[in-house]
Amino acid sequence: MSSEWRVKKVSLFTLDLELRTQYFRLKTLDFNFITMLSLYKKTLLLILITVFFAGHLFAQKLLTPSRQSSFYTYIYKISPDDVLMFYKYPDKDPNEKILQHPVDSFKTDDNWKNNLLPGNYLKVYAEKNQLKYKLIEMHSAYLKVIKNNQDLSFSLTDKLGNAITNAVVSTHGSSISLDQKTNLYHTKLKNSVLIKAEYGGVTNYYQLKQNRNSIAFLSKRWFDAKWYRLKRWLKKDESDRDYRFENRFYENKKYTGFIAFNKPMYKPLDTVKLKAFIIDRKSRAAIDDKRLLVRIQKHADDNGKILGYVDCYRKGAFEYSFVLKDSLDLSLDQEYYITLDDPSSAKYDLDKYDDDDDRKLWAMRNTFIAGKFNYEEYELKSTTFNVRTDKKEHEPGSPVSVYLKATDENDLPLPDGRVAITLVTNGVTQFKAGKIFVPDTLWTHQVTLDAIGETKVTIPDSIFQKADINYTMQAVLLNSDNERHYETEYLYFKYKNYKLKYEYVNDSLKITPLFKGKTISLPARIKAINFNGDTISRLNVTLPTAVIVNPNNRSYFVEADSAAIEIGVQQLQSDVSFTGYQTADSLFVKVSNPHHIHFWYWLLNNNKQVDAGDAYNLVYKKRYTQG
Repeated sequence: MSSEWRVKKVSLFTLDLELRTQYFRLKTLDFNFITMLSLYKKTLLLILITVFFAGHLFAQKLLTPSRQSSFYTYIYKISPDDVLMFYKYPDKDPNEKILQHPVDSFKTDDNWKNNLLPGNYLKVYAEKNQLKYKLIEMHSAYLKVIKNNQDLSFSLTDKLGNAITNAVVSTHGSSISLDQKTNLYHTKLKNSVLIKAEYGGVTNYYQLKQNRNSIAFLSKRWFDAKWYRLKRWLKKDESDRDYRFENRFYENKKYTGFIAFNKPMYKPLDTVKLKAFIIDRKSRAAIDDKRLLVRIQKHADDNGKILGYVDCYRKGAFEYSFVLKDSLDLSLDQEYYITLDDPSSAKYDLDKYDDDDDRKLWAMRNTFIAGKFNYEEYELKSTTFNVRTDKKEHEPGSPVSVYLKATDENDLPLPDGRVAITLVTNGVTQFKAGKIFVPDTLWTHQVTLDAIGETKVTIPDSIFQKADINYTMQAVLLNSDNERHYETEYLYFKYKNYKLKYEYVNDSLKITPLFKGKTISLPARIKAINFNGDTISRLNVTLPTAVIVNPNNRSYFVEADSAAIEIGVQQLQSDVSFTGYQTADSLFVKVSNPHHIHFWYWLLNNNKQVDAGDAYNLVYKKRYTQG
């Protein structure tokens, strides 16, 4: 039994050993699985870390196009003392403590509509890591400088252009009172002046700077300029003489007059004919010289060639001719000068002059007058054809007029000229009706030219459809010699039912609507715009009408149906003129002012003011004895 048990024991042991072995294998397998799982986790973690850093780096790249300014911009109201600091220290950032009274805000990227009341404000927003400031001044009074070459004079007006006479005005702490004669404020002329005007509960500032181009009388700059001119006048050297020689063709300081050629252009073997008349600049009398030397040369520093001599046919008058032959050795396509010199200039010949400085020789030549002509090989055209139009753009009721002219080589009208006109469509920019056919060829017309002057042809409106059309006008000239000459004009037809025209009559703008060239009645809107671009008044009217012009406005904008026009006030002619005369004891001045424009005037005696004022019309009479 013991052996069987042992056997069994061994078997059990063997079984246990096998079980342990399997268990060990399972443990090994489990370990391998856990090891692989751990490896997978590390790999996954590494992938996640890589993705994280890649995303982080990608996010870093997106920062460049990201927003660089604050989302909102704020408007703060500030005090007059705060505004003054901006003028005193323009490059210094303001103290943030002044941002106490916000009045408005808007998104920085949006367009802000300024509806602020008169006052002083500060616009603030952030850009990158800094605050940005912009001063906004909504003036209650508007300053206008009146030039009188005496002092700094200015007026103050409200938004509508009405004169302000009760403002408290000062500059650099000194008050400026209103001149009751002229209704202007005056102060001394300086390079820079800061004007302060308190009106309507608002403190207004104006920085006025003098034009640097102007030089004050007896100032340091005035003396420096005079001294510089004196030094140049005293300087006498060879270069000055050379300069005077080179410019004797253009600005002869001793003599003046004219030299005329029979043609502006010559070709080889042509005969050049010229006439000259010379007077002395100082005495204004014709020169007494009987004979002059004639020279041809290309440049001022060219020795040139002596053509011969010319005798006067009367005092100061000369006539000469010569042939452009090969022996002159001239170059084609060049300009040449003909000079009339003192006969003694013949001895100053560069070919016989040994000195290295040619300028000395040039300066010795005495040239009375010079003229130039072109020398080239050309073919003279027997016919010249000119075409012009009175306008480049037109509309219904305002047709284009074409003017034709043809002349021969003697500038006489061509007796047998005839012209064929063809209008060709280039393109349609806008159709103004439903179904429209615009042909390639709009119109053809033939006309015989008038024997005198220009021939007028009017392009009829009926050939154009209801569209805006770019087109070309081709004009072909034919004559009995079978010559053909072509001219082209580019025109534009704009189809619009209505057009507005205006006239400046007395003190008003007379505005008239036209329908296909005929006056009609039409409702309209008129806006008056000041120099700040603000609309200061709106009117609903029926045209035709007249509107009184306010000279303080920049323009008037008129809109009626599909027509609109902006009329600039400064484009209108003032037509102000004056006449005056002085007797032994009185002065009389009359100002004509048909448009009733407000103006200022000053009367001076030896640069000293004796009277001043403002008016709309002036008839001035005053006893006055010159002292």
